[in-house]
Amino acid sequence: MNELIARGIIPEIEERKLSGYLLSHDHEIGRSKAEFFNLCQVTSSVQLRQVLLQVWMLGNSTFLEDNVQGSKYAIAADVIFPDGKARRLKTVWIIHFEEPSIAKFVTAHPKKLRQ
Repeated sequence: MNELIARGIIPEIEERKLSGYLLSHDHEIGRSKAEFFNLCQVTSSVQLRQVLLQVWMLGNSTFLEDNVQGSKYAIAADVIFPDGKARRLKTVWIIHFEEPSIAKFVTAHPKKLRQ
């Protein structure tokens, strides 16, 4: 279970992380992720937000580190993408010390396709 949910932490996903990063074919780092999501038929930020929230709801949270901004956690889960295939997706979230009830989405790391 996602212990962050049990603690009442609310996920927050900024639009710029979706359309400006993960779905952007022009972003230097995000473009390979955009290719992956395009392959999975994730074509809008609305669809991507739904996928990321599935990971939030279904995955187990793992503490990664504390830094000057807050505490980072990873959450991974197998989710069904719009193309009908299940894939494992790892997400990273940060809980800023000044906003302890909100986990802000940082990034997502796609895993290999499953048969």
